[in-house]
Amino acid sequence: MTALAQNFVANGGEFVQTNVQDIVIENDAPVALTTDSGRRKLDQLVVAAGAHSKRWTQQLGSYVPLDTER
Repeated sequence: MTALAQNFVANGGEFVQTNVQDIVIENDAPVALTTDSGRRKLDQLVVAAGAHSKRWTQQLGSYVPLDTER
């Protein structure tokens, strides 16, 4: 685990490696994630999905000017 991830966990964060299938939104706010290992409730959400971030931020009503070429 990198120093950044270790600091995140040491300060109460949870580092989970799973595939997110959907963001559950209630009252205009994300409240849970549907993942391949079940539903996970959340208090806060950080989208750090690199080239895949645009899909998730659009679902949250934000625009990320991100286009990639490979």
